[in-house]
Amino acid sequence: YKKPVGDGVVLKSGDISVTEKEMVSGIEMEIFEQEEKLFNLKMEKLKSMLLNKLIESDPNKKNLSVEQFIEKNISNNIKVSKADIEKFIKEKNIPAEHVNDTIKKELKLFLCKIRKRVL
Repeated sequence: YKKPVGDGVVLKSGDISVTEKEMVSGIEMEIFEQEEKLFNLKMEKLKSMLLNKLIESDPNKKNLSVEQFIEKNISNNIKVSKADIEKFIKEKNIPAEHVNDTIKKELKLFLCKIRKRVL
């Protein structure tokens, strides 16, 4: 969706007038980026609200808080495989000499936390 830009006057001072089209000329990309941020912010809020409402109406919720319900029924099912860890190492160009069992354990925890945050 792109908001149409009109030829209407947005500023008038004496003999000087500026149209909306003139005002946005040259800053179209910046406006698009800000509108995209606003859209994403609203969508994240909407997804969060929907998830909360679905959980609240779930018959298995009982006396659990939303966070407890997510931890018990959703988060516990999150798995990070060796392939996921190797893919992350490759994508981030982590040198092989820096990769050991401890780093892999830390990366597994990190990827798990990221996946939980997506919920």
